[in-house]
Amino acid sequence: MQATLSKKTIWAMSSYSFLVLGIMVGFIYTNTFATEVLQIPAQVLAGPMLIAKVIDFIFSLLCGSLIEKVQIGKKGKNQGWINFGRIVVTLTVLTSMIPTTAAPMIVRLLVLAVSYCVLNSTMNMVQTAYYNLVAIVSGPNPANRNSIMVNQTRLNTIINFVTAFIPTLVTIMPLGIWNYFIVSLIFVIPMPIALGVIQKQADGMDLRVGEGGVVYQISVKDMFGTLLKNPMVLSIFVTQVIAYISQYIAQTQGAYYWIYVVGNFSLMTISSLVGSICGIVAGLFMPKVGAKIGKKNAYFLTLCAAGIFGILNSFLAQKGWQFLIVTTAISTFFMYISSPYIMLMYLDAGEWYLNKTGKDTRGICVGLMSPPLKIGMAVGGTIGLAMLAATGFYPGFTPDPTWVGNFCRSTYMVPGIINLCAAVFLMITYRMNEQDAQRMAQENAEKIQASIAAAGGAPAEGAPSDGQE
Repeated sequence: MQATLSKKTIWAMSSYSFLVLGIMVGFIYTNTFATEVLQIPAQVLAGPMLIAKVIDFIFSLLCGSLIEKVQIGKKGKNQGWINFGRIVVTLTVLTSMIPTTAAPMIVRLLVLAVSYCVLNSTMNMVQTAYYNLVAIVSGPNPANRNSIMVNQTRLNTIINFVTAFIPTLVTIMPLGIWNYFIVSLIFVIPMPIALGVIQKQADGMDLRVGEGGVVYQISVKDMFGTLLKNPMVLSIFVTQVIAYISQYIAQTQGAYYWIYVVGNFSLMTISSLVGSICGIVAGLFMPKVGAKIGKKNAYFLTLCAAGIFGILNSFLAQKGWQFLIVTTAISTFFMYISSPYIMLMYLDAGEWYLNKTGKDTRGICVGLMSPPLKIGMAVGGTIGLAMLAATGFYPGFTPDPTWVGNFCRSTYMVPGIINLCAAVFLMITYRMNEQDAQRMAQENAEKIQASIAAAGGAPAEGAPSDGQE
């Protein structure tokens, strides 16, 4: 099946990548900013950040339900949340990087934790609303959905190339403790513009709360039971929880490899740059491999590669940072096999449940893509900080070879083993192939149109029944 969306629409929907650019400093470098600029010890930081992440996680469980039940603005339910979210995200990205160094410790912790919590909670809504719009604008045509996600992945490789300079920028810029804030400000500017363009693509297609036929009407019980009643979404959900825990254990500690093992934080830019350049190349053809072997097999291969390279890195990183760069380059190619398709696995799971039960929880299934990230950030980030503290780390200390060995094992080997566990779990529990997903999506589209007609209404103006414009 061929994509039927225009290139203009595909590029417009793919501009979500600018959100990645806008939030990158606050998402990836919060812990480094806290310990190195705000001078908050890792063990002190762990508690307040865990509380913020727990609140964020609880909110992430509700985001799909909130979009289905709470109308914001005069446009469609998803468009309203994107318009609201782009303002809040922009503001909290900036407040999270305010250098409150001169304030008491409690104030530093409070500003950072509250900003972090509001930023991530709002991101739940924006992300869920965006992926709902991807499904709405694409229609049931899987080629349309794939085209948007693959194009977005390719744009992400460019964004990753740009953000690879963050460690260098925050190190060499002449504004001292304001460096993180200025970089955040520059990177966040395109984001609200891009989100505005995205929501306009769904004009006349995105329904308001309460509109549509009976197939849209789901109960509160259905909302909260979606995860437990849908084995397909439960499988991908748990797999991602495990994978994100691994990612954030490594990510929480990773910057300290360059600061204390290598002794030059700006060299992290070289590693990020190599990974970004490889990502640009990989993004051109590796998604085609994923499309050929199927979403499940693509994600399984990505997780296995991450596990194997993680274990290897625990040894190679002790030998030299050059080895780490080589493995980063190779593993990047495996990552792009599956990266465009993971969200589509949630949407497929929603199509499966609608096809089996007649209840449309697709938006809620897409919303369930956020909680694994939050669990991973909370659990993995907390474990990572705890493991970092257990090595004997404290800001400004001088490492010895024993510390380096322990640090590399906790930063690379442990996450590698966890990734292998995620791969095994996915292969055993996710039982849905590409042919079933495509058939169910088409049957569901026909069922929804029939339901709207039976309710005495008509499809929203401009709504594509087969993905055509």
